Amino acid sequence: GLVTADDLINLPKYEAIVRAGTEVVRIKTLKPPNGPAQSSRSRIIAESRRRYYKRATEVREAIRRRRHRDDGVVIPSAPDMGDNAPVELAYDEY
Repeated sequence: GLVTADDLINLPKYEAIVRAGTEVVRIKTLKPPNGPAQSSRSRIIAESRRRYYKRATEVREAIRRRRHRDDGVVIPSAPDMGDNAPVELAYDEY
């Protein structure tokens, strides 16, 4: 028969209503896999930094070189502050 909004709202965990051909049936679904007890957020951030992090001075220098190569204009680079340079980090929160 017809499926109502209440039918969907009142489904027990790990059950679904599906249409197979012309029939509407209720099925059991798989339970989610057991994942890590804690969030993977810090591990993901650490791995992203390991793979993709570059100091802001390196990025600026790469941009400067690219601009110089593309249009022949020389853009002065920022002074190197060595280890005293502030570390600029930015990433999205999810």
